[in-house]
Amino acid sequence: MSERQVQETLPTLADAPARLRPPFLGTIASRFVLFVFCLTFIPLFILGATSYNASRKVILSLTAQFSETILSNERDYLDLQFEQVENLLNTIASLDELRPSLTDPKVVSDDFTRLATQEQIGAILNAYLYLRGIASIDVIGANGSYYHIGETVAAPPLSPERRKALFERFSGTGTDVVWFGIGTPPLGRQDDLRAISAGRAIQAIDRRNVARDISGVAIVNYSVAFLYDHLVASTLPNDAYLLIADADGNLVFDPDRDRLGKPVPKAIAATLGATAWPQQLDLGDEPVLLDRAVSAVTGWSLLSVTPADAIAALTRPIGLMTLVLIGLCIALLCIASYVALANIVRPLRAITARFRQFQSGGFREDILPLRATGDGEVADLTRWFNTFLASERKRRTSEEALIESEERYALAARGANDALWDWDLRANRVYYSPRWKALVGGREQDIGDRPASWIDRIHPDEREDVLARISAHVAGKTSHLEVEHRLRRADGSYIWVLVRAVAVRDAAGIGYRMAGSHADITAHKRAEEQLRHDAMHDMVTGLPNRRAIFRTISQAIASANRRDRLSGLIIADIDQFKDINDTLGHEAGDSLLMAVADRIRRTVRDDGDVVARLGGDEFAIFCPNLTAPSELGRMAERILSGVSEPIENRSERYLITMSAGLAVSRRHSGADDLIREADLALFEAKRQGRNRMAFFNEVLENEARERLAVETALRSTPAADSVFVLFQPQVAAANGEVEGFEALARWRRRDGSVILPTQFIPAAERTGIIRDITRVVIARAVSALEAFAATGARAYTVAVNLSTSDLEHVDFASEVEAILAGHGLDPRCIGFEITEGALLRSSPVVLGNMRRLADIGCRFALDDFGTGFSSLSYLWQFPISVLKIDKSFVQGIGVSLESETLTRAVIGLGRAMTKTVIAEGVETTAQAEFLRTAGCDTFQGFLYAKPMEIDAVAAYLRDKATVAAPLRPQVVPIRGGR
Repeated sequence: MSERQVQETLPTLADAPARLRPPFLGTIASRFVLFVFCLTFIPLFILGATSYNASRKVILSLTAQFSETILSNERDYLDLQFEQVENLLNTIASLDELRPSLTDPKVVSDDFTRLATQEQIGAILNAYLYLRGIASIDVIGANGSYYHIGETVAAPPLSPERRKALFERFSGTGTDVVWFGIGTPPLGRQDDLRAISAGRAIQAIDRRNVARDISGVAIVNYSVAFLYDHLVASTLPNDAYLLIADADGNLVFDPDRDRLGKPVPKAIAATLGATAWPQQLDLGDEPVLLDRAVSAVTGWSLLSVTPADAIAALTRPIGLMTLVLIGLCIALLCIASYVALANIVRPLRAITARFRQFQSGGFREDILPLRATGDGEVADLTRWFNTFLASERKRRTSEEALIESEERYALAARGANDALWDWDLRANRVYYSPRWKALVGGREQDIGDRPASWIDRIHPDEREDVLARISAHVAGKTSHLEVEHRLRRADGSYIWVLVRAVAVRDAAGIGYRMAGSHADITAHKRAEEQLRHDAMHDMVTGLPNRRAIFRTISQAIASANRRDRLSGLIIADIDQFKDINDTLGHEAGDSLLMAVADRIRRTVRDDGDVVARLGGDEFAIFCPNLTAPSELGRMAERILSGVSEPIENRSERYLITMSAGLAVSRRHSGADDLIREADLALFEAKRQGRNRMAFFNEVLENEARERLAVETALRSTPAADSVFVLFQPQVAAANGEVEGFEALARWRRRDGSVILPTQFIPAAERTGIIRDITRVVIARAVSALEAFAATGARAYTVAVNLSTSDLEHVDFASEVEAILAGHGLDPRCIGFEITEGALLRSSPVVLGNMRRLADIGCRFALDDFGTGFSSLSYLWQFPISVLKIDKSFVQGIGVSLESETLTRAVIGLGRAMTKTVIAEGVETTAQAEFLRTAGCDTFQGFLYAKPMEIDAVAAYLRDKATVAAPLRPQVVPIRGGR
């Protein structure tokens, strides 16, 4: 169909709606909507009215409950306050010292006694200062005395007649408290509205006939102002307010302060005798809801008054919402009905509307095909319109394709964030997009269209590579161009760009046109550089990390080997750094690490020395140019000396030391070798006592290999299969009888060789196997004790050596108790030996385990006493009952006067503290005689027997022909130094 035919057809079709629309459509629609309206309005109206009425009842119920709750809370609060007032009155009335001041006539003129009595009453009042409502206390004595304490105005002098009337008022009340209403003050003050009064008789006891007379009256005045301030802050719902009426019907509280002391309204007073609450009544011209609670202490009434209008205001929104919802439902139903009816003629109206659009503005893309349903005339007309629309759309699409193709590139160039360019290789001209020109910061007229505008801005270090890649791509050697380079901007600065491009080629495969983009990747490059820096540096100190120093050492050693130069490495760590972290926190630890790193940096030479942090508190100082190993030692001395100076950090001052291990590179050694050797040297420095340095030597390497071999042996076989126990006798110095044995552990390798305790015990502690070894030794000791008992021999003791690691387990004492109980052994038969070093590293858990075992009878011996950091405080603090003299002292007897003096001192100390003294390592009779003369209790050493296996013990005992004897009493350890 041509454009002219379409235009001729449109006017005819425009009149179609008037002919197609049924003349009764409006009438049917109107009647249908009216029918639906009537069908839904009545049920919805009934439902809304019912809901509204139910909501109103719920609101009334909730209002009453809330008011009742608040009344109950306020009543409980007042009862608590008034109970405290009564407690105060009872306290005053029970004060025996007060009665003479109220009955003795001489007191009236005795100022000192009156002041003392007033002070006593004031002290009682001070004890009730937490009861903030108390205003004052009045005490009236039978002798005419009057005491007033507090803030209210004192009462005028009481005449004998008024005092008599007052006492008659309290006659017969006994210990009961009488509450006076707000309008009936007991003393007739002028400021009677400032306080509520409660009084009680003070009774004088006649001890002859146990009669009780009134010796005085105590009156406590409670502040009406405080009560008002508290209650006026109470929040009642729905504009409700609170009233309190005393027993006489006078207002103790009203939000209107001027009404205090006046009678309650008559309408309210008439309902106070009712039993059913709440009550509805008219207060003046206003209907209200009245609720009531009665004080259990005073009998006063607490009333809540809720205006009916306030309650009705709550139901109005519900009614309004109900009407709105009913209206919305009816409107939605009517609209839905109308829409359903309108579907009958919607297709015709849609076709008419679209033809009108054609007539007014021609074809547009938003004119969509219509959905045709059924086989009637309307459906045929719809399909015809869709066919016409499709042909018209195809024609328009063809016309717009060329325009869209031409605009696409320009639109991409303007909208892309990358800087675009298009290089005509034949004409050697380049189109630079505005974004490209903005990227380099140049002016439009300065850039032009020559390739030099780009090529000349490439960084000289990268220009040759970029041009080579461009040439390779144009020649067809690569599928696309992608290269990074630095680009100079107009201000002389450089930015990093990523170049991506593709060339268009001729039949020969040679590019004749190339288009691409420049993307600014400066931020990405900086991030990469930062990542590379972070990967090679420590985040806390900024020093190179382990990876960086390893690379530096590897390169430097390779160079030094070629030039036959020496390199050296120092590995140093802070002594006891863990204690600083645990005590002061990691933030303080990091500050300390930064300070140490700064001091080390300022100590090293500028000639290529490198400082790094290996991790934790370990630092490495690599010196690539050494003339002699001694130069490395001097460097380490300067570092240790510099770090030992006090370090100030904020308000803290630290005194620290470092230990250092030194290693010098050997020919053909690598970075791994140098670091390992320095680590071994550091281990040796720590072993020697810290705050010192040690050079690596072959002995250290051999010791390290031996330690590794021992640890491997410990891990390779279970302790129960490898540990065997030898027993060395301990004999009495007085008669040579065997008193007990020390259980000595040995470790047997798979090849049958034996590892001594000095080798495997430290390794066991490092590897955590020490507890398994201790369990095995205790089990063998228990077996030995059972074997002794089975032979009928006397009850011997067996001593087991313990590590700090054993005692640091909270369940150690429980395990030992369970083992002894399971075998039926007397705990006094087993003892434990610990070193002074173990006590230095003790904790509350260690002390608790020792005391628990000592309490059941186990003995603790302090082994090698005098060789460590001895302190008498340990002997008082810990349950030590035995001191063992180290064999180094015993072997000095007869050789060294110093050893003999120290031995006598230890024995004298033990005897003074009532502790058993055992000398170990006794090998000669001269040593034994010296020790016996000095007062030593027990000997142990080769002079009597070497350590032996359990089978040999029986033969040894038979040879000694030891007569069985009961276990001698054990020395009870003295606790706490007393």
